[in-house]
Amino acid sequence: DEIIDHLADSHMVFITAGMGGGTGTGAAPVVARAAREKGILTVGVVTKPFQFEGARRMKTAEAGIEELQKSVDTLIVIPNQNLFRIADEKTTFA
Repeated sequence: DEIIDHLADSHMVFITAGMGGGTGTGAAPVVARAAREKGILTVGVVTKPFQFEGARRMKTAEAGIEELQKSVDTLIVIPNQNLFRIADEKTTFA
């Protein structure tokens, strides 16, 4: 109910989340479903884990992305691994 209250009077919703853990992976589809039920245009922008975070986290992320895809109008998936293409020796990931 609280999510629906926050969506009141919205015409478009952007849902951003880091996928692979519990919070973003679990909450993003719930918010997306609530927005869809209210007829709100919904865009998801999510990140996938780095490779060093492990196969289990990636599998969780992919399952969450698949679930989120069912309830958004558009989904943009950004692999965190791509950050290494623009990083240099001074870049920190902490």
